[in-house]
Amino acid sequence: MALIRGTSADEDGYVSMEQATAREDLSMAQAVHNAGGIVICQAKRIVKRGTLHPHMVKIPGFLIDHFVVEPEQMQTYTTRYDPARCGETVVPASSIAPDPLDVRRVVARRAACELRPRDVVNLGVGISAMIPNVASEEGIADLITLTVESGVVGGVPGHAREFGTSVNPRAILDQSYQFDFYDGGGLSCAFLSFAQVDPQGNVNVTRFGKRYDGAGGFINITQNTQRRCSTVHSPAVTSTSAWSTASSTSAATVRSRSSCRWSTRSASRGGSRASEASK
Repeated sequence: MALIRGTSADEDGYVSMEQATAREDLSMAQAVHNAGGIVICQAKRIVKRGTLHPHMVKIPGFLIDHFVVEPEQMQTYTTRYDPARCGETVVPASSIAPDPLDVRRVVARRAACELRPRDVVNLGVGISAMIPNVASEEGIADLITLTVESGVVGGVPGHAREFGTSVNPRAILDQSYQFDFYDGGGLSCAFLSFAQVDPQGNVNVTRFGKRYDGAGGFINITQNTQRRCSTVHSPAVTSTSAWSTASSTSAATVRSRSSCRWSTRSASRGGSRASEASK
């Protein structure tokens, strides 16, 4: 069985996703349909037959067995509808509030010092997903391209309950195509979080105490990415990895004073403000 969601469905069951923030539903629907399973789709509205633009239709009607219509469906876990997360409007970067300045924010700012101009970056869940907020605040977001495995490209990707979405996305790809790009080695840098790391840099990303969350896209992303930066907040965690960032290590703080200078120089040429994350 597959449970998927779209925005509009016509009377023949063709589904568009004009208010979607990420896309992986087509692959799910195809796999379950071809295996003889049941596909249930929730949609915000039903429209007349043939009124959906074919470029907007993402799932053909023959793949879906049942519909549930929910006019008040949530766009994300915490947001009912934000047009800036699906490309229906663009909001000024200044309207995106900075995250609170706590330990996690400091780690995210230190990790952002590893960014380089023209980087194409993947952001993992956790502290890593707080980096776009730093980049937006410092005025360097236009110097890099941020992506999330859900298919989001560009903009200011969200974190916590908004992870997998982006404010002002430049493109929203099907997740499978995003992973084709990752698997092919297209990323220049990836920021990843984990539960544990040993002195040799081996990481545990699946077991959190008695909870088993699975590896997600971690294995695919790390295999062929040129530079990998791991973010963690724990005084018990240490790592000898050259690309690891830990708030508990004084070396990370010292190194940040020089690592951020590229962004200050590059952003100043474009008239944007950037400052060292260590300040």
